[in-house]
Amino acid sequence: MKDKDGRVIGASKIARNITERLYAQRALRESESRLQAAVDLVGLSVYSWDLSAGTVEWDERTKAIWGLPPEAEVDLALARSAIHPDDLPRLDASIARANDLQGAGIFHVEFRVIGISDGLERWVSSCGKTTFVDGKARGGRWSRSRDHPGEARRDASARKRSAAAGRRRSREARPLCMESANQ
Repeated sequence: MKDKDGRVIGASKIARNITERLYAQRALRESESRLQAAVDLVGLSVYSWDLSAGTVEWDERTKAIWGLPPEAEVDLALARSAIHPDDLPRLDASIARANDLQGAGIFHVEFRVIGISDGLERWVSSCGKTTFVDGKARGGRWSRSRDHPGEARRDASARKRSAAAGRRRSREARPLCMESANQ
């Protein structure tokens, strides 16, 4: 502050204690780090969608499930184009249930994806929760898992292959069991 002659006669300073904010930011970073470690450990891919805007956000793992490179641009039409046609009705029904205001907004479905660039069929287990705003389904945050060779985790492709192999072995063993029983 200066007087009428321009001489400094005082100073003013405002200080704010931001310790709590810094602690909160550090706690948030640590929490995000633990969550990312868990996501990586079980091989989840995380994605979200906004129904009103018709947009989706995919991480690199989700893009890989669809047989896309990490830099690929995605939208709902592209996502649907890779869903196995036999699985679309079940997927659509699950989405409709998740978007029902009378329900819990929970989404869980297993379906096949045919990779866009590699043509590989993958079983996907997808689950999440719809976000409702002003009485309307707006989208939500979801996760997917799929076949990641060498990773220790639950995965839909491996379960489906294992179940199919078990049924095949059972069918092959039946005639042998009947032969030995008749002898």
